[in-house]
This record gives sequence, structure tokens and C-alpha cells, in this order.
Amino acid sequence: KLESFFRSINLVRHVKNLEPGLVANYNTCLREAKGDVVLFLDDDIVAEDDLIENLSLVFESDERRVVAGVGGRVLNAHGDLDPWKIKSVGRYNAWIGKATANFNYDKAAAVDFMQGACMSFRREKLLAIGGFDKRFIGNGYYFETDAGLKIREKGYTILFEPQCVIKHLMAPRGGARVDKITHTSFFIRNGIQLQKNHGHALQWPIYLAWLLGYVLLKSIYNRSPRLLVTSFKAIVDGIKGPRI
Repeated sequence: KLESFFRSINLVRHVKNLEPGLVANYNTCLREAKGDVVLFLDDDIVAEDDLIENLSLVFESDERRVVAGVGGRVLNAHGDLDPWKIKSVGRYNAWIGKATANFNYDKAAAVDFMQGACMSFRREKLLAIGGFDKRFIGNGYYFETDAGLKIREKGYTILFEPQCVIKHLMAPRGGARVDKITHTSFFIRNGIQLQKNHGHALQWPIYLAWLLGYVLLKSIYNRSPRLLVTSFKAIVDGIKGPRI
């Protein structure tokens, strides 16, 4: 029934992905795309009517083609930090492995990465870094952060544009939703992979100290020995995993 519905819409092309995994799905879409710009959206969002128009205006006004990506404003159904309280948006701190989102901000800004719920790229720039890194496992935590950092390291700019708006419904089930313990495991494993890709040797002791503190405090707060054991296993697996 779903395929029949898609075939009834002339502008929609339904592509089946034979390789499992969230990041593999994104790469399939990237390979199959035909346009110069690719736009990725979550499945539980409502886009403003002028979203694509406003995104296109940003890319079209970039005569030097230094802008490789444009991210939109994401308004979450469960509420956000007041924009006037936001001091940083779309930034990554490799010393403690912290990615600051705050994508409900109301002012344009250059950023390190975009939120996967609403991010667009010049297709050629994303292909030039090999697409999204499949070493970001499970729910893909940090895969978009990694892509943004790699593009910036190539000398290109990524912009946050608050005129490009979506409402993120944050559906309780489906998509990449997992239980808290599994989510924490992916958060740790993928966070370590991000640090491997972009951190420096001097940052590792501080990063690991922060990570251990995070695991201990979260396990105590949740009163969950299982969370503690699973998290330590994720740290070991992440460190042992390949760098390249």
C-alpha cells in the first residue's frame, strides 16, 4: 500500500535501501539524489511552507560557493531554551566531546554542524568527504556533527538560517528511538568515534575524564547498575574500535 501511494505522487521516488542502518540510509539517499543540493528531514516534522524557498535563497546568494551546508531552525514539540538565553548554536567542543545544539535560535550564524532533522548540503561537498561515516552505529548519534566538522575542515562554511523552519514533533516511537540504556551506549560509542575523527592527543585525557564522570553520575541518578556496566563496555568498545 505504501509503495502504491508513493507511485501516485509524481515528485516522489521511493528507493529501497538494501544495506541496514540509519547512516547507510542517508548515504543511499545521497547517492540517489539528482539535484545540486540535498535536503534531509526527519520523518516526524512539519515544515513551514517556505522552507525550500528560503533554503534555496541562501545557496543562490552564495556566489563564491563557500557555503557547503545550510541548517534550519528546529522548534521542538516539548519546548526549547528561550532564544535570548542562547549563547552558542551548533558548536562542538573536542575537549569534553560536547556538541551544543540550540537549533531553535532566532539569529543566523556560522556553525560547526546542523541538526539532522533539517539539514541541507551541496551534494558535491558531501560526496567529497565520502558521505556520512558508517562507523557511527545504531541511531547514528553524532553522524551529522562529524559530517559538518569534516566539511569545515575542508575550508567551507556551514550556516544556520532561522528563516528555514520546521516543527519537530518528537514522536515517542519509531525512527531511531531506543531505550535509555541502548541510547547511552550509542551516545558513548559514537562520541568516542567523533573524538577519534576530530580530537587531538592532548584533549583525550580531559575528554575521557569527562566521559567517566558522565557515566558515573548518570548511573547513580538512574540507580541503574546495568546502565553503568553497559556504559563502561561501550567505552571499551569505542576505544578499541578502528580509527580509519
